[in-house]
Amino acid sequence: MRRTQKFSPRPSNTAAVLRVLREHGPMQRAELVRQTGLARATVMAVVEQLVALGTLQSAKPAASPIAIRSPGRPAEVLVLDPDAGRVVGLAFTYHEVRAVVANYAHTVLAELAEPLPLEQNWQSDLEIGVELVRRVLSASHTDPSQVLGVGLGVPGPVDGRSGVSSASSSNTWLGAVPAEEFANQLALPVVLDNSARLSLLAEARWGVASGCHDVVYLKLSSGVGGGLLTDGVLLRGRAGAAGELGHACVEPGGRVCRCGRRGCLEAYASIPAVLETAHQSLGYQVELDDLLELAKSGDRIVERILAEVGQLVGTAAADLVNLLNPELLVVAGELARAKDILLPAIAGAISAQSLRLPRECVEVVKARYGPEAAAIGGVALVLREEEHLVMPVEEAA
Repeated sequence: MRRTQKFSPRPSNTAAVLRVLREHGPMQRAELVRQTGLARATVMAVVEQLVALGTLQSAKPAASPIAIRSPGRPAEVLVLDPDAGRVVGLAFTYHEVRAVVANYAHTVLAELAEPLPLEQNWQSDLEIGVELVRRVLSASHTDPSQVLGVGLGVPGPVDGRSGVSSASSSNTWLGAVPAEEFANQLALPVVLDNSARLSLLAEARWGVASGCHDVVYLKLSSGVGGGLLTDGVLLRGRAGAAGELGHACVEPGGRVCRCGRRGCLEAYASIPAVLETAHQSLGYQVELDDLLELAKSGDRIVERILAEVGQLVGTAAADLVNLLNPELLVVAGELARAKDILLPAIAGAISAQSLRLPRECVEVVKARYGPEAAAIGGVALVLREEEHLVMPVEEAA
């Protein structure tokens, strides 16, 4: 009598299933088949084996601190053992650094932030960031051996060919190789990108752009940053400098920008620029919170200032709408708090200055995430691009 041999899934098929679940989080079986591209019988065999090993669990869907709750009563989902691994997101702006730890179930376990002194060098920022990662690992009871990788974001362009942080209007990290520096200091694998692109990833994975494949992301903050998602792929460009919409010229021969050129969008739509415009128009200085309160109370001068900013943003974005035909323009940053004035002005300028077909496709929306966006996007970056992790020197050797 012949003995039947139980089918054992190929390691490559198992790896494909694990990768999809790490990147996308809890998922129904039918969706897992679609995302992996494998035969249904193959996926079911892999699932059976992983469940038997305890690596994979069958559970009812639960809301996570990252994911948005879906309506209705969805079917049972498959989820990786939350204790199977952890991911760290670490992101720098010009004024703070923020770190999060999430597990493979896409649940944030801990989040910490630390202000950064102005105008200090990147070596000092590196020390603060390294210490913050150690603190957030401790706060989440995470052993470094559990960490798949660290998704690191720095402001300004990063040369994707060399990993060197490049020149921007204001860049503490100029000339540094951040991924290598952090990998060696933390003894953990690191993958690097621009903080604005990481924020876009957070919105595309868990935020307002979830399920969208063509997205323009624009952050109006101390500077103006941007990111582009085309057919589900982050558009980085040959050297990693794509998405710098803040330096699109909106007023030829206009204000001097921090980059040295004239008429850049950042010279009009960044927070310092908007506050300077308000100072000139009101006759006294205001902070951003004061400006937003004046707008909320119906101050005509402030409403006009913010509407003009929105029109300039829309003017810059209109060319991207024509070129890329996105489905969403996501507006983020502290200035996005004035969404009731800004967003209609942006949408109006896009409508007036773009072609009919692409303008009919695009919707202008406010971002879901705030200051935590880039750090959460760092988690998404590791989960979708783990093959690009930079290893510590000791491990690489």
